[in-house]
Amino acid sequence: MLDDSEFDALALERSFDRTHLPIRVTTAGTLEDFRSALAERTYDLVFIDYLLPEGDGLEAIEILRASDLNGDTPAVMITNDARYDVAVAAIRNGCLDYISKSGLEPGGVKEIILRALREPGGKPSAPVPRDNMISIIREVLREEIAASREGQDEGLLIRTLAAHGVIPAANGEAHWEELLTEETPTFIFRPQ
Repeated sequence: MLDDSEFDALALERSFDRTHLPIRVTTAGTLEDFRSALAERTYDLVFIDYLLPEGDGLEAIEILRASDLNGDTPAVMITNDARYDVAVAAIRNGCLDYISKSGLEPGGVKEIILRALREPGGKPSAPVPRDNMISIIREVLREEIAASREGQDEGLLIRTLAAHGVIPAANGEAHWEELLTEETPTFIFRPQ
């Protein structure tokens, strides 16, 4: 993420955390820091603030596209002041999206991240470590169980989760809620 405002960068990081995706964030506050970060490692997606003290986001896009490691990395331009001319220039220069910082709520951020990873030319995401994947699965199951308890019976929940390919241990004896608390979870996914 390239953003000279520490306040805005922290707000965006909080939105990332609320997506419940396994995200690691590197923040650069200047174009020089951005250039250095791009030379150190590859990234799956870059968020670029348009207004910068020593340049602008369009210049940052040029730096990104010239990067040996990250030249094809998807980028999203963010700004406090949405302008049509800047939006058009950002998209023409290869940005995946152009959005106002006020519109960066977790649902929208998650959608952008997932879209960036699906777009042609986007890099495949790095494999998610097993422990992180188990945490993500547990969180999804907790959300489904909480939603189902609001007026639906548990049988419908079990059929819904089974329809999505999540089933309990091979012997079929495990209770769904045990999948949330077991030390060594036994998730099995069947092909859809």
